Parts: sequence; C-alpha cells; structure tokens
Amino acid sequence: MRIECRGEKGGNVPLERSREEGGNAPSERSGEEGGNASSESSRKKGRNAAFRERQREKEEAMEKGKREERERSSGRIPDLSLLPVLGGKGWHLQRLRALGFLTPDFFIWGSSCFYDFLGEELSRFQELLLSYRGEREILEEMRNLILGRELPLRMRESLDRELRLHFPDGRRFAVRSSAVDEDGERHSFAGMMDSVLNLSTEDDYIAALKSCYASCFSERAMEYRRREGILRGDLSIAVIFQEMVEADFSGVLFTTDPATNDPDELLVSLAAGSGEGLVSGSKDSLDYTVDILGRLSPCSEEAERALRDSPLKAFGGRRGPSASLILRLAELGRAVERSYPRRRARDLEFAVRGDEIYLLQDRLITAYRQIDKNRARTILDNANIIESYAGVTTDLTYSFAREVYEKIYRQTLRHFLIPEKEIERIRPELSHMIVFYENKIYYCLNSWYKMTALYPGYEKNKSYMEAMMGVKVEWKEPVQKAKLRKVRIYLRFLKRMLRIERDSRNFLRRFERVTAPYQGADFEGWENSALKALYAKLEREILDDFTTPIINDIAAMLSYGSLLSLLRKKRGEDAEMLLGRALSRQGGVESAEQSFAYRELVEKLREDPRGRALFREHSGKELSELFKRRGGKEEEALFSGIRSYIKRFGARSMEELKLETLTLLEDPEPLFSALKEELRREGSGKSGRIGKSGKAHKKKRGMAGRRERRLSKGMGRMGLSVYLLLRLTKYFIRNRERLRLRRTYIYAIVRRIFLRIGKNLAGEGLISEERDIFFLTKPEIFSWIDGEREDSRGWKERIAGRKKKFLENREKPAPPRMYFYGELCPENMLSVSKRSSAAERRRERSTSGGRRLFGIPGGGGKIRGEIRIVRKPEDLPEPGFILAAERTDPGWTVLFPRAKALLIERGSLLSHSAVIAREMGLPVVICVPGLMKKLHDGDRVFVNGTEGWIEIEESQEAGEERSAGSRK
Repeated sequence: MRIECRGEKGGNVPLERSREEGGNAPSERSGEEGGNASSESSRKKGRNAAFRERQREKEEAMEKGKREERERSSGRIPDLSLLPVLGGKGWHLQRLRALGFLTPDFFIWGSSCFYDFLGEELSRFQELLLSYRGEREILEEMRNLILGRELPLRMRESLDRELRLHFPDGRRFAVRSSAVDEDGERHSFAGMMDSVLNLSTEDDYIAALKSCYASCFSERAMEYRRREGILRGDLSIAVIFQEMVEADFSGVLFTTDPATNDPDELLVSLAAGSGEGLVSGSKDSLDYTVDILGRLSPCSEEAERALRDSPLKAFGGRRGPSASLILRLAELGRAVERSYPRRRARDLEFAVRGDEIYLLQDRLITAYRQIDKNRARTILDNANIIESYAGVTTDLTYSFAREVYEKIYRQTLRHFLIPEKEIERIRPELSHMIVFYENKIYYCLNSWYKMTALYPGYEKNKSYMEAMMGVKVEWKEPVQKAKLRKVRIYLRFLKRMLRIERDSRNFLRRFERVTAPYQGADFEGWENSALKALYAKLEREILDDFTTPIINDIAAMLSYGSLLSLLRKKRGEDAEMLLGRALSRQGGVESAEQSFAYRELVEKLREDPRGRALFREHSGKELSELFKRRGGKEEEALFSGIRSYIKRFGARSMEELKLETLTLLEDPEPLFSALKEELRREGSGKSGRIGKSGKAHKKKRGMAGRRERRLSKGMGRMGLSVYLLLRLTKYFIRNRERLRLRRTYIYAIVRRIFLRIGKNLAGEGLISEERDIFFLTKPEIFSWIDGEREDSRGWKERIAGRKKKFLENREKPAPPRMYFYGELCPENMLSVSKRSSAAERRRERSTSGGRRLFGIPGGGGKIRGEIRIVRKPEDLPEPGFILAAERTDPGWTVLFPRAKALLIERGSLLSHSAVIAREMGLPVVICVPGLMKKLHDGDRVFVNGTEGWIEIEESQEAGEERSAGSRK
C-alpha cells in the first residue's frame, strides 16, 4: 500500500515546498516571466533545469526509502491516529491488507494532499466551509474552487509516477473517495461520494480526482453533516487509487441481514461483472442468506435457479455463482467481522475472479453499531406466550408467573431423574424461563434450550419443542450422552404416559378438593397473614406438584411432532393440511364447552319474552347492577342461568392469566353487554357458524373416527403407526385443555387473594387504592406481611413510577422476537423478523397474482366471507364475519360462535385457540405472515382451512369503488 501524502510534518517534501511557493511548480512560474530571451535568462533556465533534475533524483531516493519502510510495516494494523490521514474507507482498506485479506493493489493520497491541491485558495475554502448554514451558493463556490483549479505540476508528476508504478501496461483502476468522516463509527455516508471506475493512465484521471474531492462537499453530504451536527472546519478528504478487478461476479455482503435484523444470518448480494451496476441499481442481483450453521437459502426464484447450475437471463445466459462460492463469501464475511475486538455487523464490497475473492471495501453498518456479538446474548420471543400474556401486564403478574414457571419446570427435571447438580447448574435459566421487558412477558429462549438440552435426544426434542411453542432459533447446546440415564428417563416417561389418565383424574380430584372452598370467594374480613397462609397452602398442594399437566404437555409435543414427521415423509407439503383436518372436531375438548354454553344462554334468553324485555329496557351496566343486587324472584329466575354460566366460566376471560384482569367474577358487565347486543340483532339473519347449539356439532363427532381411518389407509406400511399416533395426539390435546383449564381457576383464586390484600393495604393507607397492589411484586408484598416494614415507606412513589412506565410501554410495539447483546435495554436490542423463503414467495406469485396468503392449515373446511379485524378483545364483531387477529387467547372463545372462520397471524397448530376453533368446526388458518397488514375490514376473502390459505377476492377499496360506480 502507498500513502503519497501523509498528514504528519514533512510528509512529502516536494508538495510542502510547492505550497510554500504559492502552489505553482517552478516550470509554471518560469513560463510567467514573459519569455525574456536575454542570455542571463537562458543561463538561469539552464541552472533551474539542472537543479530540478538533481531535486527529482533526491526525491525519488527519499520516496523509495519511505516505500520500503512502509512495506516492512505493512503487516501491522494501522494506528487509529491515521484515520484523519487515510480517511475512513482508506483506513479500513489498509487494515484488511495488513490482516492478510486479499485486496486489489492500491495506494492512497492522504487528506493533506487535498490542502496542497487548494494551495493559496485553502483559507478562502475553509472560510466558506465554516460559514455554511445550508446555502447552495456557498456550496457552488466551493465546488467551483475545486473543479476550476489545476493540479500543481509537482503533484501531477508524483501522481503520474505512482499510477505507472502500480498500474503498468494499461491496467485499469478506480478512483474512490475516502473522506475523513466517511465509514466512521456513527456515519457511513454510503452512496454520497463519488467513485470513478475503469480508468487507465491514458484517461483523464485528474478530472476523476477532482470529482472525488468535490463529492465530499456535495449538497447531500453537507446537509447530512449539518443535520447530524458533525460539520467541521478542518474537513478534508483522502483518495484511493485501486486496481480494477476483471470480475466474474461482484457484490455486497452484510454480516447481519438488514431485511430481518437477524444477526445469525448473513446476506450475500451478487451480480455479474463489476459491481457498479449493482450499486447503481442498473443490474439485478442474486440474493442469498447463510445462517450460522452454514445453511444457504436463495431469496428469489432466479437465485434458486442459479444453484441448479442453470443459465441465467440476468447474467447474459451465463451460469450463476455456485453454492460453494456463496458459502466461502459467508465465511470470509464472518472472518472480517471476527477480526475486530468488538464483533459488529460489517458491510463488505467484493469482487470474484476465478477462485479468488477480493475485498474492495469494509465498513461498519452504523445502524448496528451498539450490537457487539461478542457480548452475552439473550433471545426473547413471545410466539406462544402471547396467547396468555398479550400486550402489557403488571409487576405482580410477572413476579407470580415467573415463580410458577421456575417451580414447575424444576419439579419436572427432578421427576425425570436429572441430577440435582445439573439442575443447579442452570439455576439462573430456570429462574428466567420468562422475562419482563417493557411490561411485556416473553419466553427467554436461552433458558428453554438449555433446559431441553438436559434431556436425552436433544435434537429431536428441540424440534418438537419449537413446533409446539411456534419458535425456531439456531442454537448449539451440549447434548446429554449418558446412555444409562437416557434409558432410565425413557422408561420413567413411558411409565407416566401409560398411567396419564389415572394421574390426570387424581390431579383433578386433588385440585377440586383443595380449591373448591375458595372458588368465587372474595375473602372479605381475612387478615393479610391468613391470605398469605392460604397462598402457601395452594402453592404446596397444587403448584408444588404440577408435573402431571407438564408431562401431558411433553407427551402432546412428542406425539404431535412424531406424527407430523411421519406424515411429511409420505405426504410432503400436505402433511400439515392432513393433520389439521384429522385433528378437527374430535370431541370432548372441555375448553370449547364455554362457547356452546354461551350459545345456549343466548337461545334461552331469546325464547323468554321477559328476558328480551329486560335486556331491551336496560343497559349492560344497569343489568350488571341488578344482577349484583339480587332482585326479586322473577329477576332471579331469569338470572339463574347467567349465574350458573359465570360460576362455571367466569374465570375464563380475555387475558385471564393477568392478575390485574377484571374477569366476569369481578365485573359481569361485559357479559350483559354482549348478551344485550346478541338479542338486539335477533332476526337480523346474521349468526355465527356454530348455529343454535353444539348439538348438531356433537352429531358429527363420529366423522373424526372415519377421518383417522382414511388418513392411516393412505400411509401404506406406516398406516398403523399413524393411526396410533393420531389417537394418542388427540387424547393428549384433549387432556391438555382439560388440565390447563385448572390453571385458569387457580389464577382466579390468587387474583382474589391479592385483591383482598390490596383492599387491606389501601385501608391502612400504604397504597392509594386496592388495585395499586398489582404494581408491587409478590416478594415485596409477602416480605411486608412477614414484618419487613422498612421497604413499604416508598411504596406510593414506587407504584406511581411503575404506573407511569406501564402507560408509556402500553403504546410501544411488542416485537415478536428480540436479541439482546449485554444488558436488556433498547440500545442493545435487535428486533428480528423472518424472511419469506423462495418457495413461499413462488407459491404466492403462482396463485391469484399474489392475492393468496398462506399459513398453517387448521382444518374446518372452506368458506367465503367478509373480514373483520379484531385488534383488542373488546372489539366485539358482528356475527357472520371472518375474524382476523394478530393473536388470540383462550378467553377469546366467546367470540368464535360469532365468526364464520378464524385467521391468526401468530401461533401454532397446538395453540389453545386453534384447538378450540377446530373443535367448533370453524375454518382456521394459523401463522399467516403479514396477515394484519395485508387484510383490512371489509375485504372479501375465500378461506381454505383444509389447505391453509386465504384468497383476497375483493379488497375494501375495490368494493367501495364498485359501489360508487353502480350508484352513478
């Protein structure tokens, strides 16, 4: 590498002298003396020529020595003090060369050369620079100063010698800008400054040099500096002269995929030949991603075709890059990233010639400058937990839920004979199975993967866990290989599976025995110590032995995963469709009974003239007050069915696992408002797909057995295995809903325990109102009850701060997946999304012009209808529409009878809402990417729940235009 003008004192003798002499070379000066033909003048010219020759020889000897010294030190990474000399781009290029990465030959004219070039105009130029406040006239004068100035002869001669030294025999080169503030820590100036390509020593490279100089002070670059507050009076620019590579391919490489923010995925973008067409947009690129396990994915059909060694139109009929080349590029990118002390995302330009890969440029992706991949990483995901804890929640809910998760999974590990030493080794992970960030609850995937790794058969168990939770991360964990333990665990698990029905009945009996006295109780008159003792009893007798529901969950996960794996072997992409159809309307799913009970309640009220009159005359709030006051005999007879419904299903409400949620047990008004709305629409002809009751549905349960037999018959030798696995999967899913319903009931009791404590504390003046209790944590509350009173002095102030954060965080989005490097704070966070695969995009394009959306088929058949977007559970839609939501929770099931079909953006086939909707016979499509952005209220769609797609037949806007046209 060559640095022709260094910023240090005495860096270049001839140029320093020419600046002292006003910036003109001696030959230019002698030509300005009027051409005097006297003999004295001739003698002076002769002496000057001899002096110049000796001076040139002396300069060449000095430069040769400097070059040799620089060659000897070229293996060292350049010192950061050279950044103002080489410019950002030049410094990084020199660093690549010093570390042994292959770069084309280059040399750099340092930033002081720019000042030498300006000569006597330097002071005027800097005056203009300092006075700039956005005026175009100033920029125009600065640009004219640069473009209108001649390069001094000494500089021209020096540059010419270097060019001929580095690029002899007509070799072509590029002239590239390298401003002192370019490609820096916070500002990259990507695409703002000029590069001039494909020059030779015969071309006007001086014009290219001045073009690069001028681009540093373009309106776009200067406005960017002014806006960012980085405009400096000593602003300068270096210039790189770099050999052109006659490339087969060239392109850019990002070590973090900028489309998804995925730090584990690297994006390679290539084009044929040199890279100027790719950068300018005149050439189409082939894009590929490569994950940390080295798996390559094409991002387009053209890119996919290139991997099949097919001639490509974009490449002039030539063949595209090979998979091995793309993987080499990915490894090269990661090697550059790892070469820095802080491992941050890089943006690299490259050129490929034969088997050689040349790096042309290396810059930090400034959007990711805070993300150091060497720091400890935490991955948060709300894929499945969003069903239970959507949006913001309170400190008490999180502290209670976190403790429950830790207790239950610690019990499960012990039950499966995992040594206590190994359980203790992941103690921090067990205490953070879920994490509280910005008042939202997320799975901490680090913890889940580490816990799963303690069991034998990690790879298979991991894939089953991912399918059940609706997550997937490239994760490397040590695998348990102790064969004896593996056998013991399998035998233990098999034993529990064989007796799961008996264990489940025992669990339910114990649950009813322990909790029955407290169901619906408001604990009026209870002291705080008694309430804490009751909590301890529930914890000891219920939560401390919760292994049966967890073992059933594991069994459901394994049987579902095994069944899906078998179906994929035989039926390929149709596997999920077939499974969704087979699992629908199996009968006996307890969670679905609420919807049937709700419909029966509506039908009884419709058949009762007194009931219709009462609901017509009063508002939902008034009906709720009548209900609480317990009116006369007639009213009580009318309300008896509602009381039975609330007693059985009152705890099951939207967001039921948040302790701060008002369920029907605390506030029945939402139920009365919904019933009033149902009766108001009587005779409208709009009703839910479920019909009048669940009776017609129950008659169809016999169809489930026929579907099982049809599915197994189409599987050949695997038919018996598929049949048995399907029966097992159906049982475990039914049992899962039955057991998990008890979680809702225990949460209802705990909610009322803390509400009573809140009333007691508000009565003592420790908190302002009873519901402030939800902004304290369980340890804070129980420590106070145990006598540690010092902490309570600041409760009101603490609660006010937490309430403020709660309200602020309610307005913030909840990214589905976040990667944190270091502390869990916004500046260390990446919100990571998923890139659609080439196969998915091809499928969308090949059907209905891209108007078909795909997801996981949930069964239920096909139907046409109009979309109603439901973003919040209180957005009660009219009956007879297709309900579309980002996510649902079990409490949403009261909406399902109103719907013709259910479309969900998030979740999995084992999500509770999907299970219930299938049981009710609703067409269901789950996990539809971008659903809430692509669909709008009023869109007409065709839903195929069997195959898992939605076709937009008419958008809302098109329908409005058609209606307006018909009116005209």
